[in-house]
Amino acid sequence: AQGGAKSLAVSNFSPVHLDAILLEKGRRAKPTVNHLDFCVGFHDPGVVAANGRRGVHVQAWSPLGQGRLTRFLSDAPEAQQTCAEVGAKYGKSACQVALRWVTQSGCSFAVATSSAAHFAEDLALFDWQLNRKDMERLEAINKQPAFAAVNKQRGWY
Repeated sequence: AQGGAKSLAVSNFSPVHLDAILLEKGRRAKPTVNHLDFCVGFHDPGVVAANGRRGVHVQAWSPLGQGRLTRFLSDAPEAQQTCAEVGAKYGKSACQVALRWVTQSGCSFAVATSSAAHFAEDLALFDWQLNRKDMERLEAINKQPAFAAVNKQRGWY
């Protein structure tokens, strides 16, 4: 109300939650970034587009799934193996493939590391691209595909 904030970042907001803020009469500051759990092995496939239609950019938190490349430990071997196999074609690590997939999916990301080498590896993503076939292969390891259907039924999209 005092004109200090021009935009907001939110975390874990569904499209319905975003709409509640975006459609509020008199609201001056609007969300421009939604920080969401989004990694190659576990993500809502419709969330980037749903946020984009609202003018909100998705930033992935835990894009490497704490090294698992997915949400659950039981899914990690498949996610890690697939990312490593794709990475071998490009001379990149499984983690680099997972992060490149995030950026090509339309998101930015935040990572945390105490290792300068890991940080440098995490940022070595912008001189190459995954081809369409590899993007599709990586999308196929997603363990959250039913989530989008549930959210669509709820009217979130």
